[in-house]
Amino acid sequence: MRRLIFYLIWIVGILYLIWVLPSIYLYSETTLFSGEYGFSLSEDTINILKDTLGYNKSFTEGIKDFFTFRWGHSILYGGEDVYDIVVNHILATLVVLVPTYVIAFLVGIAVALIDVRMGRKVPFVSLAFLHSVPVFLWAFLLYGLLSRYLSPLWGVALSLFISEMSSFYLAIRSVLITENAYRYMLYAEAYGIGGLRLYMRGLKPSLPHILQVFASKFPHVLGGVPFVEIVWTYPGIGYLTFRAIVSGDLALIRGAVMAVSVISLVAVMLSRTYKDVRHYA
Repeated sequence: MRRLIFYLIWIVGILYLIWVLPSIYLYSETTLFSGEYGFSLSEDTINILKDTLGYNKSFTEGIKDFFTFRWGHSILYGGEDVYDIVVNHILATLVVLVPTYVIAFLVGIAVALIDVRMGRKVPFVSLAFLHSVPVFLWAFLLYGLLSRYLSPLWGVALSLFISEMSSFYLAIRSVLITENAYRYMLYAEAYGIGGLRLYMRGLKPSLPHILQVFASKFPHVLGGVPFVEIVWTYPGIGYLTFRAIVSGDLALIRGAVMAVSVISLVAVMLSRTYKDVRHYA
């Protein structure tokens, strides 16, 4: 119950912050910088911006509009509904992100299990090196090397896969070592168990913590997606947010940031509210 209350307070705080920031920006553009740069917006323009952003309403009314999907209209997209734009771009991001993320997770589990089973004292040097390179640098490198041969979708997918597979490998390897997976596999081998069942014996005790790794890394990956999408000019939520910021489309900025914040919040909640099945047997 306490955790639920904390998350509710967190949601309201994040939404309020996102609600207030465009208002501060709008105020600064119309008053603070007018003397320095010698320009100011007309009252009609200010009123149009306020209507677009919903600042003729209270914060409570604005939150109600957000949860009823009335997010305003985009200047960048010629007055198109912000909700429809954001949803379409989020779906484009998830189409490439979710399969890539799941495959990287499964490959990370397989490599970590084999590594622990072999009794290695240190991680694979090559995979540790892959993890040391940030995802946006992988995007730059792959774009320079393979942009003639890869579409933006495959460029984004490959960049994320390389980075996250090595990240999953290192995290899952640490969990397996902490949970003594090698001993479980050794005992299973002593009883004549082999093949895939042998590895499952080592994986099963660590599975709750490994699933927590899966959920906890998702917000981090989603936060790095904009850099990759910008490099590959992939029309996802990250590239949309970048274009909205560059063009000063405040309604679109707020809608995109709110949507990504909610997705990240759900992922964090999933990673923090799991129950270790071994303690509830």
